[in-house]
Amino acid sequence: MKTSPFFKSAAVPLTALALGVFLFVRVAVEAHAPSIKDVHTHVESIYSQPAAMIYHGMGEDDVKRIMQEPFTMIASDSGVRQIDESVPHPRGYGNNARVLGHYVRELKLISLEDAIRKMTSLPAQTFGFRDRGLIREGFAADLVIFDENTIIDQATFDKPHQFPLGISYVIVNGGLVIENNQMTTTRPGVALFGPGSRNLDRVSTTRGSGWVRSQ
Repeated sequence: MKTSPFFKSAAVPLTALALGVFLFVRVAVEAHAPSIKDVHTHVESIYSQPAAMIYHGMGEDDVKRIMQEPFTMIASDSGVRQIDESVPHPRGYGNNARVLGHYVRELKLISLEDAIRKMTSLPAQTFGFRDRGLIREGFAADLVIFDENTIIDQATFDKPHQFPLGISYVIVNGGLVIENNQMTTTRPGVALFGPGSRNLDRVSTTRGSGWVRSQ
């Protein structure tokens, strides 16, 4: 019996939905909440306390196949990390280095040139960053100088707070952030907004800052 593609793609969100319903009911029972409003209060108190989970839901064959597609961009959705604080996903430290060391050098899955394109010019062009992604006069000086023969990630699920090997210099907006393998105190980074941000207004809510479309 074959599983419908719909159920395969919907498995994760449906599981998350079921977990959410279970949490909602469990909070109501354990808190003896007399009303829905009280349940919401308890749920809000739970969500206000930071928590994170690591899911092992991707297949390596899928990762390899998708990485080879010409339109696939390489990046990480990891947030800014505080060294030795909590146990985050190792991608926060080693995402791109792993691609260059493991998938490019060791597996020869894609070429070094294509990997760099997927990390730089392709995302910049896709999101409309007109002065980023290429080494060109007039563009922002965002550069990573690395050794293609040694670059590799060191972060693991057990010990995620480990910087990659093989990166000697990192330049952001012309400022040296990594110099001779050591982090400097320079902080030249800025938030980048694509052309769509012209139609957005900045707002603040109880859950933090965000964007809404202008009327």
